[in-house]
Amino acid sequence: MRIRDLLGILLLASCWGTTFLFIKVLVGYLPPLTMTMLRCGMAGLTLSVLCVIFRVDFRPLRQHWRDLLVVAFFGSALPMGLCASGELMVDSSTASIIEATVPIFVLLLTYLSSHDARLGKWQYLSVVLGFLGILVIFGSDLGSLFAIDSRASNWGKLQIVMMACSFAVCFVYSKMHLTHLPPLFVICCQLVLSTMILIPSSLVFEGSWKLAGLPYEFYFSLAGLALWGTVCGWLVYSWLIQRICATQVALANYLGPVIAISLGTLLLGETLNSSQILGSIIILAAMALASMPVETDETLISVEQEAA
Repeated sequence: MRIRDLLGILLLASCWGTTFLFIKVLVGYLPPLTMTMLRCGMAGLTLSVLCVIFRVDFRPLRQHWRDLLVVAFFGSALPMGLCASGELMVDSSTASIIEATVPIFVLLLTYLSSHDARLGKWQYLSVVLGFLGILVIFGSDLGSLFAIDSRASNWGKLQIVMMACSFAVCFVYSKMHLTHLPPLFVICCQLVLSTMILIPSSLVFEGSWKLAGLPYEFYFSLAGLALWGTVCGWLVYSWLIQRICATQVALANYLGPVIAISLGTLLLGETLNSSQILGSIIILAAMALASMPVETDETLISVEQEAA
């Protein structure tokens, strides 16, 4: 692997890994749907400008608006909202660990939705280990299941799991219906449409909120989340996937939680208990097994292993 590609992987991991820190800061100032709406709106506006600069053709929107609406809901509005809501109750470090299971859900959904998809013995084991890792992370609170704090923590973790499932649904659906369209066009439409979904949703469920008078860390985190974590992350991913194989790009999935945990520890004072540490090790092992080639003529693992 060339140094340039390795630096690209590190850059991508930093884009993905910092999103959980930014979200944790932002949910301290705005409710989840409103914050997610601002994130998608800022990222969608930026990508729209890039589409104009690169003269992207938007005529396919008329034909594929239903498919794009599906990926907007399952790929942005729903999972990003769940992540923000979940981080009200769990640490950013825990959220990053659970989010790392996206490739496992992609693997399982691809197998269930395609007659041609096949799993090897390592992929079967990766699915089992992935769910085991999630259960281990939940395990720290299961002993006091009926305590108020435990219920809130478990509900927050469950929302992060649902976020991972939603991302996986989006990736599999996009693979089936939208691969023939320019990636920049798809992600731009996805974020703009998700903003249109979130504007009325946030107003109905959370009411109006004023942005004036908020501290500088709010604006820095919002810009970091939308521009660095979302826009830059997607651009770097698109550049890498054209240069190196998906398995190599998937290295960013391993590094992302490490960066998120480090930032959560250093800047937010978060700590991991023994169950979370063990669960993260199991999940990373599951991801490694999922990336191994299937012992057939076809390979099931595709570029959807990476989460946005």
